[in-house]
Amino acid sequence: RSLLKKLVNEKDHSLNFTRDPLTSREHQILEFICNGKTNKDIAEFLCISIRTVESHRKSILHKTNSQNIAGLVLYAVKNELYNL
Repeated sequence: RSLLKKLVNEKDHSLNFTRDPLTSREHQILEFICNGKTNKDIAEFLCISIRTVESHRKSILHKTNSQNIAGLVLYAVKNELYNL
C-alpha cells in the first residue's frame, strides 16, 4: 500500500506531510521499544543514561500523539517504521 493511500485513510489528518517528526535517535529508540526492550536495555546498548532514554521516549510519545507504548508500536507499524 502506498504512503499516500495510507495517509488518506488515516482517521487523523493532522499528520505533518512535509517531514518526519522523529529524529534519527528517536527512530532508533522507537525500534528498541517495538522490540520490547526496557529503558535500561536501550541505555546500555546505546551507551547513554536511562534518563536520556526516558527523555527520548517522552518526546516520541508527544510527537506521535501516543498515550502509551502500545500507541507507539501502532504508530510505528502504521507508518511502516516497524514490521511485525
